[in-house]
Amino acid sequence: MYSLMVLVFLVAVQFSHALFEYTLAKSFLEFKYCKRASYFGCSTKQEEIEIMKRFMNDDIRISMFSVSNMTFANVLSQQDYLIGVILDGDCPNIEPFLAESANLKFIFDIYHWLIFSSNYEMINTFENVNLFINADVSVVVPNNTGKLLNWTIMDVYNPARSRGGDLKVTNAGFYNEEDGLNIQLVWNRYYQRQNMTGTVFKAGMVIPYHTTMSLDDYLRNHSDRNNNTFSRFNVVAVQLCQDFYNFSTIRTCSNSWGFIQDDGVLDGLAGALANDEVDFGLSALLYKSFRLTVIDYGYGNWVMRSTFFFRHPKSTSSSHELYLQPLQGSVWISTFIVVVLMIVLSRIVVRHEITVYHQDCEKSSLGENSWSFAVVYNIGELCQQGFSYIPFLISGRILVLSVLMFFFLIFQFYSASVVSFLLLPPKRTITSVADLVKSSLEVGMDSVLYDVDYMKTTTDPVAIALYNKKIKQPNNQLNFLKPREGLAKVRAGGYAFHTQTSTAYSIIEATFEEKAVCELVEAPLYQPIYSHMALSKKSPLREMFLYCNLQQLEVGIMHRLRLHWNSRKPQCFDCSRYLEIEVELSESSWALALLGVGVGGSLCLLILEHVWKRWGGGILDRISWTRYFAEKADFILKNEIPHIAHTPK
Repeated sequence: MYSLMVLVFLVAVQFSHALFEYTLAKSFLEFKYCKRASYFGCSTKQEEIEIMKRFMNDDIRISMFSVSNMTFANVLSQQDYLIGVILDGDCPNIEPFLAESANLKFIFDIYHWLIFSSNYEMINTFENVNLFINADVSVVVPNNTGKLLNWTIMDVYNPARSRGGDLKVTNAGFYNEEDGLNIQLVWNRYYQRQNMTGTVFKAGMVIPYHTTMSLDDYLRNHSDRNNNTFSRFNVVAVQLCQDFYNFSTIRTCSNSWGFIQDDGVLDGLAGALANDEVDFGLSALLYKSFRLTVIDYGYGNWVMRSTFFFRHPKSTSSSHELYLQPLQGSVWISTFIVVVLMIVLSRIVVRHEITVYHQDCEKSSLGENSWSFAVVYNIGELCQQGFSYIPFLISGRILVLSVLMFFFLIFQFYSASVVSFLLLPPKRTITSVADLVKSSLEVGMDSVLYDVDYMKTTTDPVAIALYNKKIKQPNNQLNFLKPREGLAKVRAGGYAFHTQTSTAYSIIEATFEEKAVCELVEAPLYQPIYSHMALSKKSPLREMFLYCNLQQLEVGIMHRLRLHWNSRKPQCFDCSRYLEIEVELSESSWALALLGVGVGGSLCLLILEHVWKRWGGGILDRISWTRYFAEKADFILKNEIPHIAHTPK
């Protein structure tokens, strides 16, 4: 299965003579794993046809063009991973052709150039060509000193001509018909091209807050590495690459990583890279869709982990839920039905005993024949309170025994559940952002720009609900705080704060007591993400830095840097000694409220009874006498007055 690789084959000839060695070109194609070719040259039509035939016979597809045609951008700009270029350096006007190719970024690592030349003077042409360290240009020159025609292969590149680099030429190998193609294999070209002396790049740094230190002092200071960690970590990684390749930098500073403003302008580091104001970023950037079209990303060397920190409350249930949760709803309903049935049976038994023993004066412990007695008796037994009523009938004693056994089991299960809840460590029910939205905790977030931008642009419904319910406050106030301020509220309790773990862990370790550390819970808003080195679009330095970062990773330097810059998580060594057995007012408020309702109701009834005792009898008496006189007057009117009226005078 062949890889989809393209060769753009450029051959320039001087007049009717073409300096070209087909077997060398074919060996070069095989070395670069190319199966396609396009031929650009200034040879005659007949020569082009002959060259095409030879390539086609070896199953290499090829197309022919003229090197004098400067509209070659459409051919070279194909989106293939490997593109080969073969050129005769003796062609007239070759320097403008090479300069235009370099300006269009066609002399990059995905373009493999093989240039035929009759002498070494042709290499001087590259002094005015904007080459970079990623150029893959091989110049072959014939050497007729021996019996066989040898071709010397020279590797030509420039670390960065536009940034003060010098042209570099090294002997890469040779070719002859007897030995074939012999190129000194180097496992990576960037390892061989470490010396970039004299090259000065422009680099951008992000400091999102005000600092009184100079930029150099700020970058050298590691004492407060918990601030702006992932940006400063990448600075150290770039500085190691700077020492590895031996180049220099001119640093500029910005207060933003690069976000689209209200007027549509991309600001900060990303904007500087998009406008070619800097070559690469010292600070790392996160992937954003609006940045992908204007900048390139390098190696992701820092894992940014952000989460909510909060001290988990002892109970997330309300007081009434605490007292209702020991039994399920079906158990509560069943218990209520049984209690009602017991009350009815108790009334029947007591009434029957009074009927049987009402003339026996010795039976002084008979129960009261009322519904209130039956209700109070059963509630007292449910609460395991003693009662003076002792039934005399066997049926009544069986009923009482059943009531005692049933209420004993219910009481034991219920009380054991409540006590165990108060004694055991609190169950951590808030483990996600969705739980945080439903909780009573206040919420705040780090005021860093990428968190602010995330909350404003996210499509996650849970994050949107969190923003509208917890972050956004009246009068357009937002709960975006500095890390130390937010974590101080977390330490006090009842507050959740979102920030990077690399920032939070060091503050928590320095300011939190061990009890508070043991109560800490983390709830991530989003998954850990990599921050990547940022470079200008189609940067020739991308592969160079990628190799350097991977080399650091391979030898363990990257791992050591991450351990140094990523704060360790504070440990809770013994949480058992902080398990305090206490019942807070919030947990007993429902029971106190129930007691208050009972006390209040009894006081109201007491007042009504007192009023009735004092004035109720007189009112009844007055009502009785009024009714008597009214009836008497009515009798007189109906009987005596008509009789008097008809008596003769």
